[in-house]
Amino acid sequence: MVSNLEYLDDYYRHPHAVSESIKTALQRAVIDKPGLTLEELRQTCPKASANDVHSLIATGGIYIDLTGFRLLDETAKIRVFRDATLAKMLKFVDQHTSAASPEIMQIHEGATISWGNRTLTVANWVNGEVLLTGDGDLRMKEQTIGDLLATGEMVITASSSCNDNAQNITEFLSKCSEAVLEKGHRRYEIYNDPTQFMQLPARTREHWRSNIRMFTAEFGNEFAEFGLIPRNFACGRKPLMLPQSVEDVLSAAFNEFEDKRAISPNVFWCRAKAIAKGLGVLSQLCHKRTGKKWLESHITLKTIETREGLTVAKSKTPAMPVVPGTDFARWPWDKAYIDHTKVDLRLLLPGMFPDDDTDETLRPWLSVMIDGYSRKILAFVLDYNSPSNKTCMLLIRECVRKHRYLPRTLGMDGGKEFRSVYFRSLMALCKITAEYRPPHRPRFGAQIERWFGTANTQLFHQLLGNTKVMRNVRQVTPAIDPSNLATWTLETLDETLSEFCYSFYNENAHSSLMCSPNQKHDAGIKEHGLRQDRRFEFTEDFVKWTLPSTSTGLAKVTRDGISVFNLNYWVQGMTVGTKLMVRYDPCDISRVYVFMNKQWVWAKCGLHPEITGMSEKQREIASKALRTQQRAAGVAQDSGERKMGQFLGTTAAKEAMLTQKKKDAALARIMKAKQGQVMEVAPTGDVMPKVKSRPSVELPPRKVVPVYRSEKEVSNEQ
Repeated sequence: MVSNLEYLDDYYRHPHAVSESIKTALQRAVIDKPGLTLEELRQTCPKASANDVHSLIATGGIYIDLTGFRLLDETAKIRVFRDATLAKMLKFVDQHTSAASPEIMQIHEGATISWGNRTLTVANWVNGEVLLTGDGDLRMKEQTIGDLLATGEMVITASSSCNDNAQNITEFLSKCSEAVLEKGHRRYEIYNDPTQFMQLPARTREHWRSNIRMFTAEFGNEFAEFGLIPRNFACGRKPLMLPQSVEDVLSAAFNEFEDKRAISPNVFWCRAKAIAKGLGVLSQLCHKRTGKKWLESHITLKTIETREGLTVAKSKTPAMPVVPGTDFARWPWDKAYIDHTKVDLRLLLPGMFPDDDTDETLRPWLSVMIDGYSRKILAFVLDYNSPSNKTCMLLIRECVRKHRYLPRTLGMDGGKEFRSVYFRSLMALCKITAEYRPPHRPRFGAQIERWFGTANTQLFHQLLGNTKVMRNVRQVTPAIDPSNLATWTLETLDETLSEFCYSFYNENAHSSLMCSPNQKHDAGIKEHGLRQDRRFEFTEDFVKWTLPSTSTGLAKVTRDGISVFNLNYWVQGMTVGTKLMVRYDPCDISRVYVFMNKQWVWAKCGLHPEITGMSEKQREIASKALRTQQRAAGVAQDSGERKMGQFLGTTAAKEAMLTQKKKDAALARIMKAKQGQVMEVAPTGDVMPKVKSRPSVELPPRKVVPVYRSEKEVSNEQ
């Protein structure tokens, strides 16, 4: 039932609009043939889509029993009715008109039955007739016996070991492999063919006859065939049986083996001999090979964790059994996986100016979102910067821009960028459920981890400047050093990777799907429907809602405006003392927005010309460089707006932010080419300078004055 409720969750929240003609056709089909299966209903009304059928089920237009079978993959077993009352009545009729009597199923050959003063035993049961022996033989119809058992005139007083035999035979067969069962079946065919049986050696014939006699004596003639099944499961090595004194010696040595020093098996054996010599039982100690076998049988996951760490221990943990239909996603856009990896390729980081030939080489980060149902690549982001909340924001934006849809659930690891307050707030806004996989368990993200390997082998390792040779770094020469061979840039690699993901990988057949990811995705939408609840339009408002905010999400208006990054922002209409929702663009901190009058308004900073195009990362680098400079000069550390404005024009600030500017410029060119300019142009108007008075009403517009100038100069101009 839980699976069905999750399956219909999107339709309960936002029902699909079903046309009257299709709704009438579906309800008429259910009325004409109550109890038809869901699969037959879809065939009866081919014009009805999965969205139409699921929406009618969610809104009560038609009825199915959600506690019975799964809507996901058991549509051939789900019966559809007009309403719940009719379904209950038909189910009651089916239960009371069944031809089979439940009481008759309780008897079997060998059972003892008491009928009045007579005690009878079921001797045979063929073609609906039962032969009873005991106080006179009697042959009766099975339906008659069932009626007598139902009325209580006939009672089953004792039972042979038939049920126990069936259980024992089931246990016996469960221990046999498919090949062993096939071999036993071939033997029985030979046994029933006199010509082939007489060609066997005399000892083999006698051995087979003996096995059949022993098996039929224990379980009955009907299981004679099983007597010729080889009992290979009883073969094999027996567990080590060592004297208690030897066990004590090996256990004492194992305590040292199960230690963080991680001694080798040879050292373990030397310690065992030393302990045995000290206890005077060296002559009783087993052979070295036997001791190593004992050691191998006692190594557990706890031992591996102590010696090699938690990551290695969890990688050797046996895979957990998977419930069908719950391993990955169950329909398109049900679940997606996101993760990051560092690309095995060195790229050129070109200079900021045309005559700048000081190119650097860096390995970029690749962030990917992949659909769990179809293995389709939904979105990716290439960036020189390490993954952060900005990367998650760009990935969500790119998915909406390309598909206009977002997944219902996101599977992620425990990275801090996935557990940040901003990203969890963004998922709540987009109605996305977060699923965090256990630490050090990459199997829970096997799909996306496998894709990273595919991308490396099929694309990145085929490009000039790949880092495969760095696995043997001591053998690398300048002629094959990837840093010297780098020719690709972030923009060119982004274009090539886009073609690889969307035109090559998504369109070619997948080995585990037997079709392409796009074909699997389209077939899943046709079968399970396309949930309109997961649709999002890529608009300016959506882009603003995906921007990060402060730690509290609010900013208090003071006489200097609102403070973000120790910088003051102002927009006409702010009221001192109020708290406003605030968001900022991590790629350009000059873009700070406040929510006023039911709309997002751009707040402008006094350092607008200096910080235009400056990313959040650049600001962090500049603040750190400023504090370092102040610490070296022995002055109080202050990274406020005034000091920052004076510092940004210095050569030290430009040098500190040069490399980061190159990284941000490369990403900005890619995002502009993909997403375009979705934000509005910079607002016009004056910027509020610092003033000595503190007004209690709306502040009037003031003359633009650079905030890093002295207060004396400001007062003189006023």
